[in-house]
Amino acid sequence: MRAHLTRPRRALIVVLAGLLVLAAGCGGDEGAAPDPEPEQPSGTLAAVEENLEDIRSGQIAVAVRATSADGPPASWEMTGRFAAAEDDERLPVTDLTYIDREGDGVEESRFVADGEGAWVVTPRGPRPVEGDSLDGLRGGEDPAGLRGLHLSEWFSGDVQPQPGEPIDGTSTTAYTGEVDIIAVMNDVLTLAANMRAVVPRDLTGGNTQRVRDAVQSAEVQVLANSADDFLRRVILSMDLTTEGTELRDAIGELSGSRIEMELTLTDINEPIEPPEPPEGAQAATTTVAA
Repeated sequence: MRAHLTRPRRALIVVLAGLLVLAAGCGGDEGAAPDPEPEQPSGTLAAVEENLEDIRSGQIAVAVRATSADGPPASWEMTGRFAAAEDDERLPVTDLTYIDREGDGVEESRFVADGEGAWVVTPRGPRPVEGDSLDGLRGGEDPAGLRGLHLSEWFSGDVQPQPGEPIDGTSTTAYTGEVDIIAVMNDVLTLAANMRAVVPRDLTGGNTQRVRDAVQSAEVQVLANSADDFLRRVILSMDLTTEGTELRDAIGELSGSRIEMELTLTDINEPIEPPEPPEGAQAATTTVAA
């Protein structure tokens, strides 16, 4: 999905690595269908993760903040509305704003799609998404990329569900437990990489032990609707040691004293009004199968 974006300052299309593909709407072989995954019991974190693929539209706000021990703070934010494509020939309906802050510097961009066309908007003006890149957006992809969150892998041992704070007047269940810091960091690094941070895509091998040794504390809270297990909010904070160079070698510019992430979803599966094409936008060109 990101092939059409220019380096080094790429406007974003998805927040979590573009992993959400709604396979049920994408066709496939005529042979026997694989056995369905067993349905997860309601009120469990596994059920919350499973229901991510059922979130077809909504408002999303994501912020990742990194406080460096020896440099200016940095943050990456995405806010806006999204809706999955209605069928295999349509584009998603999306109006997402991305803000990249480092010290006093701020860079803002947008990704806009109205179901028929898509544009990347930067201070230089709008640019249409064209050709194969445009065709790659058609069908069942969710521009929020929510299945990039592997929530059930974020905790080791038992997860403790308890009543959470109401969100928009809706009761929630909060999930907490002992954090598996590598599983969490891999998702956060994927998020940050898509938000233009210079970080490795995942932690493997010796890097995993470096990170485990460097994390002084970590807390994660996942809140979901009690009635339907839809994800509503993720809150993450971790404190990292700043001693030595191992951590910086492992996670690049995210090394520092503190990393925080918050994701909030509202208006889940409510109708989303298509945005107007950006001012001065030109229509994109698309490939047509013979």
